[in-house]
Amino acid sequence: MKFLNINLIILTLFLCVGVALGFHIEIQNKALIFISTSSVFIVSYFTIKRNLKLSFIFFGLACLMLFFIGYARAQLESPQLQKNHYAQGDISHQTPVQFQGEITEVLKANAYNDKYYLELFQINSQDNCGKILLKVKKDSINKPLKIGHQIHGIATIKKLNPPQNPQRFNYKAYMKFQSVYATLDTQNEYIEIYKLNSSLKSHADEVRFIIKNKLENAGFKGESLNLIEAMLLGRRDNISKETLSHFQDSGVIHVLAISGLHVGIILIFLHWLTYFTLYNRLTRLARPLIIIIGLWAFAFIAGLSPSVVRATLMFSILSFNYFLQRRTSTVNILCVALLLMLIYQPQYLFQVGFQLSFTAVLGILTLHPRLKKIYQPRYFLDRIIWDVLSVSIIAQISVLPLLLYYFNQASALFWLANIMVIPFLGIILGFGIFSIVLSLLGLMIKPLVVAYSFILETLLKAIEWVAIQDQFIFANIYFNKAMLWTSLLILISLLIWDNKSKIRSYTFLNISFSAFLIVFLNAYKTYKSQSDLFILKSYNKSLIIEINGSEMIVYKDSIAESQEKDYATKSLAQLKGIQTIQERPLKNVYTLNGNKSLLVIDSLGAYEKNHFNDYVLLRSSPKINLERFISSTKPKLIIADASNYRSYVNRWKSTCEKYNIDFHSIYESGALELSKLKKLP
Repeated sequence: MKFLNINLIILTLFLCVGVALGFHIEIQNKALIFISTSSVFIVSYFTIKRNLKLSFIFFGLACLMLFFIGYARAQLESPQLQKNHYAQGDISHQTPVQFQGEITEVLKANAYNDKYYLELFQINSQDNCGKILLKVKKDSINKPLKIGHQIHGIATIKKLNPPQNPQRFNYKAYMKFQSVYATLDTQNEYIEIYKLNSSLKSHADEVRFIIKNKLENAGFKGESLNLIEAMLLGRRDNISKETLSHFQDSGVIHVLAISGLHVGIILIFLHWLTYFTLYNRLTRLARPLIIIIGLWAFAFIAGLSPSVVRATLMFSILSFNYFLQRRTSTVNILCVALLLMLIYQPQYLFQVGFQLSFTAVLGILTLHPRLKKIYQPRYFLDRIIWDVLSVSIIAQISVLPLLLYYFNQASALFWLANIMVIPFLGIILGFGIFSIVLSLLGLMIKPLVVAYSFILETLLKAIEWVAIQDQFIFANIYFNKAMLWTSLLILISLLIWDNKSKIRSYTFLNISFSAFLIVFLNAYKTYKSQSDLFILKSYNKSLIIEINGSEMIVYKDSIAESQEKDYATKSLAQLKGIQTIQERPLKNVYTLNGNKSLLVIDSLGAYEKNHFNDYVLLRSSPKINLERFISSTKPKLIIADASNYRSYVNRWKSTCEKYNIDFHSIYESGALELSKLKKLP
């Protein structure tokens, strides 16, 4: 690519590595290393600039500097380095506390609670800091909290726990990279608002609230209003789960998340609106400033989310570079935006949305120009279709490894959905902005409301039609971390392909592909030969899962219950790449790896005497003399699932400790993988 700055890309990679290691590894004497490296860097600069032959030493030291900047910035986010952070205290138990803090973000509510991010000021009248998740139980007189509300009240503080059943998504790890380590559970009557703090985000939230009310008064309602909120105001809270699922299954979920696509369309609008400035020298110089102000105004209305800020920052740098009339690669600008954002908020590196958006933009910038050369249409309609199709293909290929790893599914109709949506997205967004302006001015007329609502409803129907074509959606695809990294190596080899160095490019591509092939074949062999037995945590129920290759057998109390409602089973099936699921009633004895057995004792307390059992599962609170049972069968491990009374479990635990028998409570410790005798997660 022309004007590509390789050194800038390498520096960005060193910063990313530093951030990644900063969250996982603690290096002793960090301050000493950082100060010494900085000193060497400064001294070497004044020394080496006189001798260009030694400039590589300066560049190497610059890479080390960026690495330690990234590392130090990540370490500064650690609660242990923040004075009075609440995570340093004892939150191992559910403890009632008095709290004081400020609402910084309104989250999507569920059926039971309204959710907010709260920046703490005090806990029990002692100074504390840190972001925490506030959950307010819903009731009929709930007063919704807003960004900037400073509140105090009484709540129960709880630490965030890892998932109790095996699954890809780890809520605790996810919240860690949001800088959240605990929750405050309370009710509306225990909270009092004592102040409204004015900030940029609170003003943006107020503006969005006013726009929503004006749109409602103009006649917009239902999913049409929810779509406008999502695509222009950055709020997806009110969109139904069914609609979100349709957009995800059809491969156009990015339409609902304001990012580079939306900001790019806004940039085109601003270029068109400011075209008149080109006829005068002074206005021509002011044009980039007008465009940058317009971009950040849109980002302000959209809530200043990470994806919006990143895209706005990148296009602002692009516009400023245009003002300076400097020729550079858009990849360089993307790297600068990445550097600035990771220094500002290093947690962005671990957010899935950030990874998907950045990878898609990088793929489009580097691979799309090459793909366009394969076919160059002569006619306008052909050109539009080919542009949308080629961009969709490149974006999907770029994010495919991440999609398979995080979501274990892919849609074969993504190209069709994008062709149906992307060419008209500019019209939809433009119509939306026009509707917002007219609504704010009180000039919106009914025919325009009906026309725009019809366009949005047609969009929803088109997406739904694509999403219900189940035969083109490939779910529960087995894709492990090794496959992710080697597939990303293939993507990187395509991104850095250089026609001037074809031998080197082919070599790197072949090595990457060979590594992926080796990992894939090994993973496929493991996948087909997997044989596991899980006891999952399911409240007031017993749930045993047997896995053989791509098949799963679910043993449960009643097979009449719908498997679709069982989140634990679906998550395990997704993680293990299961293609076939059968449901059967619980058995009394299970065989593990042909030489070990699991005995299940239910509420009747009946079991086969004089039979040796390696593992024993107690379910449905059996009335059993456990001491006599241990003496006669001598089990290696006794397991109590979540269907038992807590008092029974505590008594059994004491008995096992008395006789030196291993004991595992599913309710307290989570699921168990018996094939490897491994506690999960």
